[in-house]
Amino acid sequence: MISAAFVIILVFQLTGGKSDSDYKGSPSQAGGEEYEGVPIADDGDCPRYRKAWHLISDEERQLYLDGILALRNTDHLAYDKIVQLANVHATVDIILFHQTSFGEFWHGYLVWELESAIRTLGGRFRCFGMPYYDFTIDYGRESSPSILDSILGGTGDPDNGYSVNGYSWDVSVEGWFVANEASCVAETDRFPMCSLKRKPAPSSLDGKLLLSAEQLLPFFTDDKHANFGDFNRLMTVHQSMLIFLVGYDKSDSSALLESGTVMAHQGSEPIWWLYHSFTQYMMSMWISCRGHAGEVLEDNTDAYTGYCGGPDTLLEDAPNRDCDSDILRERLGDRFADAMLDRSVDAELDTAGLKETQPWTFAYNHKLTVRKLYDISDWNVVYDTGSFWRRSGLSEQCELNDVWFRQSRPTEEVEAVEDANVLMPPQTLLSHPLIGLISLCVFVALAVWTLYKRCSSKDKSPAPAPDAAHDYGSIGKLITSV
Repeated sequence: MISAAFVIILVFQLTGGKSDSDYKGSPSQAGGEEYEGVPIADDGDCPRYRKAWHLISDEERQLYLDGILALRNTDHLAYDKIVQLANVHATVDIILFHQTSFGEFWHGYLVWELESAIRTLGGRFRCFGMPYYDFTIDYGRESSPSILDSILGGTGDPDNGYSVNGYSWDVSVEGWFVANEASCVAETDRFPMCSLKRKPAPSSLDGKLLLSAEQLLPFFTDDKHANFGDFNRLMTVHQSMLIFLVGYDKSDSSALLESGTVMAHQGSEPIWWLYHSFTQYMMSMWISCRGHAGEVLEDNTDAYTGYCGGPDTLLEDAPNRDCDSDILRERLGDRFADAMLDRSVDAELDTAGLKETQPWTFAYNHKLTVRKLYDISDWNVVYDTGSFWRRSGLSEQCELNDVWFRQSRPTEEVEAVEDANVLMPPQTLLSHPLIGLISLCVFVALAVWTLYKRCSSKDKSPAPAPDAAHDYGSIGKLITSV
């Protein structure tokens, strides 16, 4: 079932807005050259430098938030680029698209389009690069991830359909909305002004939803993942790790996927875009570590192997199945079925309406293929290695392409920023039961000793104030008072 907002957009059949000659986001439309069918991005002196969300400054975070808010259009949904991109992600054939070898390339393209839309705002946005959410820093604390302790809001109001707007986020529904009728479950929701929803994961799932950097290391280095198909299937399975941010109910997952509710909501989730910036980081790192960067692609090689998961399966089952041609044709028709079944590097990726209705996108007048999307430098994208590179152990086992990846800070500085900006997970030393018991005993002993000293010294003169050499602030004052 396609969302109501998507139907509205199709009815509008947008043909206005910027002309191709005015558009500054897509490579060729921005004056970039075409070289053997591959778009060469021409962003002047502004590479799309993408850095880890937990390591960037408050000003850089604010730039992302201000950018996506500036793209909203409550008067005309057909001109709201967030709505347009979110509904691409919600159509039925695109839901199935997630189970193919095209999936991560396709998500990376959508991230690039949103990044381009923000850059076209001009001014301080001209050189914007999409940050990425390195979810591995929140492993072990899925019930209270650090990403929800930022300017993007936290969890939702349990007494109002887990609505985030105005509860843990100071952005109104008019400022940020989800144009999906099935998402209008809060008392204050009125379609298309549906609030953003987030239901926190229970603490019992801490350490079970996300993966740590160390756990991801074999994805890149193990020989059994040396083939693109094997690596990408694993990535597809673990895409479900971010669903906890949108209140994903696994007991009713098939209904949610069928209606497109989860997919539409994800596309309207500010964190979702940061997450998929990171999945492209990981895919690009795999390509680089395996030595495929700059390689001339051919079908069915380790660099790229086409595959298609079953259309009637959920993510965890998809890698073990193949597309059923008859089922696809029955559900999607010949056009979309052909696109799903053709998994070659030069097969056209379906963009579910962008090609027909959105002249501001690259897909509007260009064929989108894996071959064009494989090399991120063709799209002027550069990733900062962040801390994942070191924490995973990849820095000891992999040589990166220095065109795709850069390290902007010394390791020591990255560690210092990370320690200052990221709260430690619950599974820290102090949370260990034995350490907690010892700490309690020490606290009680100190309290008893303090009480004893006070009682035994009440006839004595007050202790002199500490001199400057021994003044330890409030702690010093406490010590000298006993």
